[in-house]
Amino acid sequence: MVEDLKAKYGLFTAITLVVGVVIGVGIYFKAQPILLATGGSGTYAIYTWILGAILTLSAGLVISELVSSANKTGGIQVLMSYAYGERLGFSVGFSQTLLYFPMIICLEAYYSMSYTYQFIGFHANILEQFLLVIFFISFVFILNILSSFLGGLFQRVGSVLKLLPLLIIAIAGIFYHSPTSEVTGDNLHIIGAAMVHKSIFEAVGTALISVLFAFESWLFVSTITPEFKNPKRNIPLAIILGILIIAVIYIGFNVGILHVVSGAEIAYNSKNVNIFSIAELILSKSGGKFIEFFIVISAFIALNGYTLLAQRSIYGLFFNSKKAKLQLLLKVSKNNTPYVSAMVMYKIVCIYISVGFFIAYYYHNAEQVFNTYSDIPTILFWCFYVLLFVATVRIRKNKLGIYKKPNFKVPFLKVFVTIATMGGIYGIVGQIISLDTFELNYYHLLYFLFALSVAILGFLVYKYTEI
Repeated sequence: MVEDLKAKYGLFTAITLVVGVVIGVGIYFKAQPILLATGGSGTYAIYTWILGAILTLSAGLVISELVSSANKTGGIQVLMSYAYGERLGFSVGFSQTLLYFPMIICLEAYYSMSYTYQFIGFHANILEQFLLVIFFISFVFILNILSSFLGGLFQRVGSVLKLLPLLIIAIAGIFYHSPTSEVTGDNLHIIGAAMVHKSIFEAVGTALISVLFAFESWLFVSTITPEFKNPKRNIPLAIILGILIIAVIYIGFNVGILHVVSGAEIAYNSKNVNIFSIAELILSKSGGKFIEFFIVISAFIALNGYTLLAQRSIYGLFFNSKKAKLQLLLKVSKNNTPYVSAMVMYKIVCIYISVGFFIAYYYHNAEQVFNTYSDIPTILFWCFYVLLFVATVRIRKNKLGIYKKPNFKVPFLKVFVTIATMGGIYGIVGQIISLDTFELNYYHLLYFLFALSVAILGFLVYKYTEI
């Protein structure tokens, strides 16, 4: 017998969940790759952040119309099922469960560990890194399994705290004035890096997917729709308000750091010029440590937010299965937590993190390995989003499936669908093909093919699930 989850979260928790899972480490570790993609042009980087905000908000408005009419667990899986059929919907949910959540949790756990060691000034070897990552992952899973209230409370409080470093750096950076003609500092060594010329079309197109990753995951709040009070109102509001809050903070943060130092220095001199050295320059050494502490909190809260969502993804994936063995995954504890689903997800995450550190041990570059974990699912899921944007107009026009009783209608829907669709395609193509030379990026193509193979596997597995 399938056990139902009860509504327990309000609008504020929903907004903090959007903010909590989106604002993690992406804004910090993606700043340098984005500027590298724009040839060190801070202007082009800001244009890319603005475009990413517009695309994400357009996508949020379009998807919110569908989400507002649904009251089922599963999020994007449910929406894709109504748009293109149960089989493709299952494939998306399968990719989310086996690829997206585990990889992003590993990424957040890795940077939680990295920033923690950096904060305390400890140079850890790879075994010490691995052990702390496993501890962090285990802690957040246990916290959310034992008490959904504690997990939600931790998310609400932490999501407010994690805004502090971004707001402080944005404001302090915008009003910063160097006492000399050159920016200097104990941990900031300027080398006079120069920009590499790129066309705006090439620069923005190459950097866009990285920006979209930094905005990524707002949709996954709908994965636990039945656990929100009045979801038809609260989920769309949380998505739209959450994206607006994040967009203002992200753009302000980047304007702030680029007012302090040039984009070329961040792009080509990242060992000396990074968010920590910039923070120490504009806020003093003690102020920099304060910022580092809250960056650690930011990464850890994002880890908790992804875990809260991920441990329910298997529950949503097999919710309608009639197969007895799969129904065992749907057991809910006395405190209304899908504990079996959570434990299976924990095992999947442990496999991914072990594989990541195994590769890092031989290639001596753990940061690059786990940065790749962000690239692999992002391109695939923006392909899914584009399919969903296109389907929204058809669903509204023909009043299909969940749209029989619309609750939230977006004005000028076709305009927002066009913006989100064309922007998504631009970002996807720009990541795989150089828009100036039309040369393939073979690594990103390989990542995409791997992710696509997981989606195809889910498409094939569907017939054995008895859904």
